[in-house]
Order: sequence, then structure tokens, then C-alpha cells
Amino acid sequence: MGIEPYYLTESKNKCKEQGMDPKTMPKSTKKLSNDQLKQKKATYEEILSIMGFYVMKIIGPLKENYMLIVITDDEGYILDMFGDVSFKSIINNIGITNGVRLCDQEMGTNSVDIALNKKHPVQIIGSGHFHHALHQTACYSVPFYFSESHFLSGTISIMTSIDRHNPYLVPLLSSIVDSIERELLLKKKNDQLNLFHNITINTIRDGVIITNKYGRITEINPFVEDLFNRSKEDLLENSIFDLDPFGKFLYDVLENQTIVQDHKIYFDAQDNKTKICLLDALPIYDDNNELIGSFANIRDITEKYNLEKQVILSEKFSAIGKLAAGLAHEIRNPLTSIMGFTHLLKQKYTEDEADEKYINIISDELTSLNEMVSQFVLMAKPSSPEFRLVDIQSVIQDTVKIMRSQAILKNIAIEEKLLNHEVNLLIDSAQIKQVFINLIQNAIEAMDRNGTIQIIVKQKKDFVIIDVVDEGKGISEKEMNQILNPFFSTKDSGLGLGLSISYRILNNHNAKIDVSSKLGSGTTFTLIFPDVK
Repeated sequence: MGIEPYYLTESKNKCKEQGMDPKTMPKSTKKLSNDQLKQKKATYEEILSIMGFYVMKIIGPLKENYMLIVITDDEGYILDMFGDVSFKSIINNIGITNGVRLCDQEMGTNSVDIALNKKHPVQIIGSGHFHHALHQTACYSVPFYFSESHFLSGTISIMTSIDRHNPYLVPLLSSIVDSIERELLLKKKNDQLNLFHNITINTIRDGVIITNKYGRITEINPFVEDLFNRSKEDLLENSIFDLDPFGKFLYDVLENQTIVQDHKIYFDAQDNKTKICLLDALPIYDDNNELIGSFANIRDITEKYNLEKQVILSEKFSAIGKLAAGLAHEIRNPLTSIMGFTHLLKQKYTEDEADEKYINIISDELTSLNEMVSQFVLMAKPSSPEFRLVDIQSVIQDTVKIMRSQAILKNIAIEEKLLNHEVNLLIDSAQIKQVFINLIQNAIEAMDRNGTIQIIVKQKKDFVIIDVVDEGKGISEKEMNQILNPFFSTKDSGLGLGLSISYRILNNHNAKIDVSSKLGSGTTFTLIFPDVK
């Protein structure tokens, strides 16, 4: 037999000095209450979980071979015990149970206390223990201190019968401790990555969709929930192929492993507003370059797109302004003279029908040209509004009186759906009347004979909303994108300036104009004025 390690001799002498009887196993006076033990186990929960996994892999096949795994905290309190049930019962009967503190002052010489104090692995075989009750056991303890992950320390030990003593159990425990530490560090990094992933995906202002290789949605962020007005729980595990209009692009990514970049998509959102999005999508591969899914990034560029349209429109107005200034100078003066001489010729050649006909044609064309120049001038620099508090409904009624005779010629009725009280707004009544004339004129020209034009006034919160609804042929989506552009007209003889002028007038009134249309069903122009409280 080899020489007994000094720390065992030292511990046994200490037990003798304290008056311990080696034949009688002491009862520990230092034991955790059930609540204290529960709290301790909660602190060590993650470590215990991983330790339990590794321990069961080792002792799983050895459950009938008298082996116990004991895990303690940094003070030697037993947190949990795994292993052979019958051997565990024997150990419990001598006072070694969950919550007991394994220190030499209480329980005599034991591997846990020595391992904690000496900070190195310890094995005690048979008579190496002070108390005779443990002389038929072999105990192996390895301390742990997980400083980089949890800043928790303790021991992991193996207890078995002396006839199953194996010197390789200490390095086995040391290997388990190293594996657990690596696992804890990996889990900590994964938790950090998951936290970073969640922060990133949930705070990014773009939409994110991740699918598996079969097109099932595995992750989305709040942007996508808002976009489709559906919860994350409702969308997860659904097929992306059923999610219009993005499904067909993700199908191509997964089927053909293509990459989609900056593809513009028009998306009908839940609020009946069309959103314009840019889609980027690409396949996802694993370390073996095997396809495992797809990633889609959706950017809402609706505001940017509308702003660009406004900038372009503004630039067009600026160009027209410069053109109009030149036209007014270069054409107006000679045009006035020509119109004057034409009027004189008209008075002179009244007897010859042919001459009179030609002169009337010239006069009409000159009048049209003069009107065009006038519209150019108005586009260049519309007069500043003279704001007065006016009942907008009276302006509508006055305009309808003017336009009703023209509507009657095509057997078209104009209905006014007004509120039963005054709706006062700060407007230039003459300019706003011009807007209504333009809209009603367009409505009449868009309709075949027969039908009804409705003018509807509503008040909502801080706005007054006026709809001009016709039953005409409607406007295509392509035309809708250009309807407010100068010089664009759906009519063969139109100048394409009426709606542009209306837009500028409304813009000067801090009001907005919106249009919705369906081919074959008619068009609705909506004017939105800020209310006066």
C-alpha cells in the first residue's frame, strides 16, 4: 500500500481533535431548508442541467453498478445526486442527502471538502475516510469554477463501492468539467447571438422573412406583421408561396437558387393603400454548401417614391413656368394684335359666307391659343390665394349651378350630398371654384350619355373631405400614375393642364387631392382640406 497523502492525514487528525468517533457517522447540523435548496438549485440550474446530461451519458449503462454522481456548490452543500437507486438509499441512510454540507467539521474526512479547499482533484479510497461507514466506498471529487460564463463554483463527485475503484474516474470527471465549461461558454455565446439576432430583427426598419428549404416561414419581424396585418404566430410555419406578392420570388430563390435585388413590388396593404416595396431575396446555405432556406428583406419606399414624384412634378412646374414666361412675352403681344385685326375683318366681311366662315375659324383658333397661353401663365405663377372664411358647401352649390346646364346636354345628373350645417374653411373661393369646375368638367367628359355625378361632403376629426364621384369609364393604373402630371390627358383634345392647375391651387391651400378608380366603374377624386375649429 502506498503512502497516505498528507491532506488525508491532516484531515483525520483534525477529526480526532474534534472528538469524532470513527465508528459513528455524525449527523450534519448544517443542512439547507427546502426553500434554501430550491433557491440554490435555481442559481445553478443551467449548470445542473448540462451536468445531468453528461452524467447520464456516463452512468446510464451502469445504473445497477453502485455508482452515484454528487454535485455540490462552492460551500460543499449537496445540490443533487444521480445514479443507482439502491446505492443512493444506502448513502442517504448514513446522512449524506440533498442539502447536507460535506465539510470535515461536520461529516469528517471527505473528498468534496478537500477538493474545495485544495482546489485540485481528490480521490479517497476505503480506509482513507475517517469514518468506518465509508470504508467500503471509493470517492472521487473534482472542483469546478466557471469564471467566464456564470462565476459559479463547486464540485462534481463520483461515489461507488470500493471493489469498483478505478483511478481513471478522476480524469473522467476532469474531462466532464472541461466539457461542461465549453458547453456553458458556447451556450452563453449562442444566447448573446440570439439576443443580438432578436434585437436586430425586431428593431430593423425593413421587413425580414426567413424560410426553411421547403418555403415554410421560420422567422419574421414586426414590420412584416404590420405589413400583412397578421401576427407572428399566425404566419410562422405557413408557406411563403401563399403570401402574395412575395411568394413567387421566394419560390424562384428556393427552386433555382436565384438572387433577387431591388425588385420593385406594388403591394395592396390592409388599409387599401398601395405600398411600394423593394425586395431583396437570396438562398441560405449551411457549412456544406447545402441549401437550407431563404432570406427576404423588404424595404417600404412608398414615402420616398411619393416624395420623388412630388419633386419631379415640382421640376415640371418649374420648367413650365419658364416656358410660360417666354410664351407670355413672345406670343401674348402679337396675339392680341392679330385678334384685334381679326375682329375688324369679321366686321368688314359679313356679306360673304365663305369669308365669314374662315374668319370665324381663325377667331376661334386664336381664342383657343389665347386660352392656352392663359393656362400656361397660371401654371407658371398662379395668383396668391386671398384667404377668407367661406362655407365650402356654398362654393360647391354655385359651381354646380354653372356646370349643370353642360351636364344636362349629356343627360347627366349632378347630386350634392351636403351636411345640414355650414362647413367654413379658410380658402380663396374663386380658386377653389376653379378646382371644382375642372373636376366636374372631367367627370362629364369621362361619362357617356346618362349617369350621375355625386359631390359628397364629410367631416372627420381635423379634416373636411369632399368626394367627386363619376360613373365614367375609369382610369387605368398606368394613367393613375401620371394623372396629375402637366400635359398628360386621357382626352384626345385635352391640354392636360386642368388637374395640374387644381393640384397647385390645392397645394397652396395646404389641401390634398387623391384619386381612386376602377376601369368600367368610374373614378373618385377626393379633396382633403384642413378643418377650421
